[in-house]
Amino acid sequence: MKVLHVIAQKPQDTGSGVYLRNLIKQLNNCEQALVAGVDIEDEIHIEIPFYPVVFRKEELFFPVVGMSDRMPYESTAYKDLRDEKLILWKDAFRGKLEEVKKDFQPDIIISHHLYLLTSMVREIFPTTKVMGVCHATDLRQLMSHGLEREYIVNQISKLDKILALHENQKRTIEDTFSIDNGRTEVMGLGYDRKLFNFHEEKRERLEIWYVGKVAHAKGVEELLDAYEKLDIKRNDVVLKIAGGISGEEGSYLEKKARSLSKDVEVLGRTEQKKLAAQMKKGHILVLPSYYEGFPMVVVEALACGMKVVVNDLPGLQEGLGKGISRSGNIHFLPMPPLEEVDRICPHHRESYVENLSYKLKEVAADEKKIVPVELDKLSWEGVGRRYFEIMKEL
Repeated sequence: MKVLHVIAQKPQDTGSGVYLRNLIKQLNNCEQALVAGVDIEDEIHIEIPFYPVVFRKEELFFPVVGMSDRMPYESTAYKDLRDEKLILWKDAFRGKLEEVKKDFQPDIIISHHLYLLTSMVREIFPTTKVMGVCHATDLRQLMSHGLEREYIVNQISKLDKILALHENQKRTIEDTFSIDNGRTEVMGLGYDRKLFNFHEEKRERLEIWYVGKVAHAKGVEELLDAYEKLDIKRNDVVLKIAGGISGEEGSYLEKKARSLSKDVEVLGRTEQKKLAAQMKKGHILVLPSYYEGFPMVVVEALACGMKVVVNDLPGLQEGLGKGISRSGNIHFLPMPPLEEVDRICPHHRESYVENLSYKLKEVAADEKKIVPVELDKLSWEGVGRRYFEIMKEL
């Protein structure tokens, strides 16, 4: 079976990039190829035939377009993809897709994000089976502005299969694109059991971790304020922040983190193997994000024997399952009222910071009581098996 993977942004550094690369690894019994957007200075190591669309080169003079408005690297936002940029972007990806159509002749295409590029894939490959993978940020783009909305909705509705992260997202997809229930399926995500596991002693000093993009939409500023209020002796605790930092927003948050009276380590973007080795020795993961698809870092932290404090994001408890959600290792904070899709209402910010700080103190006092939970159903091996079964059916 010949499988073509398609993603508009870089095939690394983000959640969807990790998903893509793990999926490629799990489908190693298939002949595979990849189309992706990259920067001219990127060094991409891909084990399969790679058809890159190269940005900041010749006519594609602007940075790679990212599915979030703020990516962990320099990028162009879809809301700014207008006029000449939009034409150049479409022409570049259309040319690359036509090239791979002729050279590779895929049997099945797995296209990431239910957005503009996946819509073009459906149009360019009208008789090839196309599976679209939702990563949540695509739905956020569709809700945020009107770029090519009619075209996107029309083409996505023609996909042969759409994979959602959880049931709540599945219902949103069916409503948004008027898709019948038989063509949508909950797939979820996987974690790497070889990397994320726990067989070591924890460090004596309490380590609170944040892993993700350093951005306001991830609740990082509220976390910093809650950590500053945390009533634990200064020398007994450290906050470690791992994730991409870009733009004025990232610089502002990094500067604020380094100015706190309690110890903070800003690690920046961290390779997964190194991150996993460090998380095994940490104690608490906190994820105060206001919008996520399915934050796999929660499962990775649980696998490393960490307690987790996370906002009660739509679909998260459902996706984890009752056994994990009620294990006592994960603590859900009520979602604060939001402005737009991923911005906390200013009037509710102070109370949210207080709640987060109190919950961190509560979990810190109880962090050594870890109850083992069954995570096998959330492994990449399980995801790979389900993908292969769906592809055979198609």
